[in-house]
Amino acid sequence: MLTTSLSLLVWRWSALDGGATTKFARKTSWILLGAFALLFTVLALIPWIAGGVPGSSLATAQPRKPPKAALQPSESGKPTSDYVGINLWPPPTKKTRIIPPAPHTRSLDAGRSTKPIVIPFDGPYWYFKSPNKGPGLHAHVAHGKATDVNIRSSDFAPLLMEAHQHLSLPIDLGCCSEIDVDIINADTRPGKISLAIRLTDEASRAKPFEVLRERTVVSSEESPIPLSRSPVKETLRFPISRSATIHRFDEVTVVFLPDKVRSRGGSRVSVQSFTLIPK
Repeated sequence: MLTTSLSLLVWRWSALDGGATTKFARKTSWILLGAFALLFTVLALIPWIAGGVPGSSLATAQPRKPPKAALQPSESGKPTSDYVGINLWPPPTKKTRIIPPAPHTRSLDAGRSTKPIVIPFDGPYWYFKSPNKGPGLHAHVAHGKATDVNIRSSDFAPLLMEAHQHLSLPIDLGCCSEIDVDIINADTRPGKISLAIRLTDEASRAKPFEVLRERTVVSSEESPIPLSRSPVKETLRFPISRSATIHRFDEVTVVFLPDKVRSRGGSRVSVQSFTLIPK
């Protein structure tokens, strides 16, 4: 009786174990089939995942190729802010033929004028900030008179201002004893304004230059300055040193040097002309 019961128990266990094994095998087959399907899907999507599906968050996260302009060399010393310089062009003036004066020597007197030569100013005013050397390639271009505009720095950094006059022909520096600059001062803000002259030989590779000693705009020293004061005409005289380090120049730059209290705004001073005084 015990043997029969044991045999029956073994049979039942065997029968039960066989059914479970069959079910387990079926489940395993479905799991393996699902795994293979998932693996095949992942392999098929690899090219799309690597390249980024258009419109998906993956495509958005991929770094884009920078524009061509961004690959160009940046301007030397250009600030990282949104700062933009300004080129202000004055109203056009009548063009005149300029014959540079010559030194008083017998060999060069013939055919050369010994009278003062007047060069009307028709170049741009530059407004920019340090450490830049100029307004830059992307400067804003405007037209008007320096006496009429109100240009200020966009932050607490000083605003630099220069007036540039390019000459079509180089001038021998030994021809002249001084350069006179006619200006109009329409600025009524307090604070002294000084001007310096920089003569540059732009045609030479090294671009050597000579700086003439600064002169003060007399009308800027008035205190207080009436707000209703009319623009004042002045002539500033810049002697040329005999110990100059350059022999010729083809560009004249007027550098504006205002007091610190007014350094954040451009000077409302316009350059009218340059007069070369022969020796």
